[in-house]
Amino acid sequence: MADKEAMLTKEQKADNKLLNEAIMYATRMHKKTVRKGTDMPYIVHPLEVMHILELMHADKQLMAAGVLHDTVEDTKATIEDIEKRFGKDVAELVAAHTEKDKSKPWKERKTEALDHLYDAPKRVKMLVLADKLANIRAIVRDYDEQGDKLWERFNKGKKEQRWYYNKSVNALVALANNENATELYQEFQSLVNNVFNEDIGAMLYKRAVFHKNMSNSSKFLAKLDAAVEAGYPKAIYELGNIYQHGTFGFEKCADTAFKLYLRAADGGLAEAKHKVGMAYALGEGAEEDLDKALDYLMPLEYETYPDASYIVGKALLEGSCVEQDIDKGIRCLRKSTKQEYAPACYLLAECYLKGKTVKKNPKKAFHLLKKACWHSYKPAYYRYAMCLLDGIGCERNEERGLMYLDDAVNAGNTDALNTFGKIYLYGLYNVDEDDEKAYNCFSQNAAKGDGVACGYLGFMYKMGYYVKADMAKAVEYYKKGAEADNSKCKLNLGICLFNGKGIKRDTKLALKYLEQAAYRGEIKAMEILAEVYSGGTRVAKNDELSFYWYLHGAQAGSTVALYNLGKCYEEGRGTKASKRKAFDCFMKAAERGDAKAMNDLGIYYAQGDYVAKDARKAFEWFRDATKADNFAPAFYNLANCYRKGFGIDANKEKAEALEKRGAELEAECKEEIVKVNAK
Repeated sequence: MADKEAMLTKEQKADNKLLNEAIMYATRMHKKTVRKGTDMPYIVHPLEVMHILELMHADKQLMAAGVLHDTVEDTKATIEDIEKRFGKDVAELVAAHTEKDKSKPWKERKTEALDHLYDAPKRVKMLVLADKLANIRAIVRDYDEQGDKLWERFNKGKKEQRWYYNKSVNALVALANNENATELYQEFQSLVNNVFNEDIGAMLYKRAVFHKNMSNSSKFLAKLDAAVEAGYPKAIYELGNIYQHGTFGFEKCADTAFKLYLRAADGGLAEAKHKVGMAYALGEGAEEDLDKALDYLMPLEYETYPDASYIVGKALLEGSCVEQDIDKGIRCLRKSTKQEYAPACYLLAECYLKGKTVKKNPKKAFHLLKKACWHSYKPAYYRYAMCLLDGIGCERNEERGLMYLDDAVNAGNTDALNTFGKIYLYGLYNVDEDDEKAYNCFSQNAAKGDGVACGYLGFMYKMGYYVKADMAKAVEYYKKGAEADNSKCKLNLGICLFNGKGIKRDTKLALKYLEQAAYRGEIKAMEILAEVYSGGTRVAKNDELSFYWYLHGAQAGSTVALYNLGKCYEEGRGTKASKRKAFDCFMKAAERGDAKAMNDLGIYYAQGDYVAKDARKAFEWFRDATKADNFAPAFYNLANCYRKGFGIDANKEKAEALEKRGAELEAECKEEIVKVNAK
């Protein structure tokens, strides 16, 4: 012994001294008491608590608190005395497990203690688990001998004790996932169930399970049937599984399985609630009803049921049958993805890619899509392929991307087939152009009524790619795409109807399609409508409608619309005139590289209109406009600056060269106008 003791460190010796002193102190304080209803010295219980804590690999301070946990509550000891003798840490642990006011009614005291226990630190929960486990072990030992007479020794009977112990099991559930406490928590849960929650149905079900494990099907089914008759939820659930999967000689019957799950769920069984909720969510065995599905799924622990977490999360994100709660919806999806539930991985990846419901994060999106593909979740193939092809959240890998894109096509994804069509049409991702293959891809989807594919086929007939140019055929596909509610097809059909290309001119119908496309976000449609109403081209001139569409086009990102919106503000066309708003529009358009806007800004600074006159700034804007585009007026204005020395040193040669270029551009523009009119 001397040798072993010599091997201990100073800290270990101090810890052992702490424990020895705690045991001696607890023994002295409890020396006149025995366990309820027995002649056993009370100290046996604190020592067992200490031993259970040791099995949980508790530190010596926590083990000391285990020995001392009842001293303050049941003896003359005080927390101050415990702290003085054994330190603040031990005292705080004992205090956390000591009822504060024993004058309160029993249930009120226990409720307060349980409320604190739910949020208590892990070490406090370990202490309480050790105490409750020691107690329930003693109850089980005595219950076997005394039966229900046992409850006479307690202040409260079996009903109240059942409530308290079941609540304790729930309050300590966090320890179920603690590697040092899992087995002891499970033992506590099992013993509580054995003492308080067993009934005839449970006993019959246990016997059924025994016969099942012994491969005695006839006895298993007989006992299971008896347990079902007794109304035991687990037995009802088990029978539901048999009908769902068609085992033990039963035919599969989703309807019967659902009814049994519903009975078990009404009996409070969580796994049955899960089955019922998913049946309503998926329409399997019950009519699809998301509202009812959420009633069953929302109260569940989502860590246990990742598919339930996905259904609830999706509903919260979309506001389907529940009030929209994006933050909670994202949390639910994240819980589901931790267990690599593929649909949740895919949906959360979409959120990270779009950046609307959660901060945009391509890397996280790619990681989640990869998980979904690992689990062969076919809807994820296309998005994963595009990430690989375009290097979204990952290094670009065209070979692997094309492989997954092919998998997506084989899985029936129309977007993937259309993408292959575009790849062949334009020769993307190191793939050679092949109009025939592009045509075949689009044709397959168009035959299914896909609007995007119809739009591309219309384009191919218009341009004569692979097929002979045929505007009538192009219009035919634009019509088909428009019927499929494709906005680009509506745009193109509207243009054809307006110009009478490939179809009889019909201005009214053209405007209808153009407006539909514009309201669906097609910027080109907004620009065309604004121009049509501005110039009164085959419609009554309408400055208000023109302004309306220029405004919406500008808001949608059109630089052309933004510039023309500035002209509306400048001239007061369709809106109240405002030089400030006009100048702001021109400045924004100029920042996007629009030469007309730059030229107009030069005029503002040259004339001192709304802004202070500034020759140098005027010159710079005219110069920038000539660099941005071949816009004839900008060349004339810049030439004028050089001729007059306005904002720059006078230079006749440069002025003449710029005027010459301006005249050339003007002539080219007139020639183009003549050609267009001729058409």
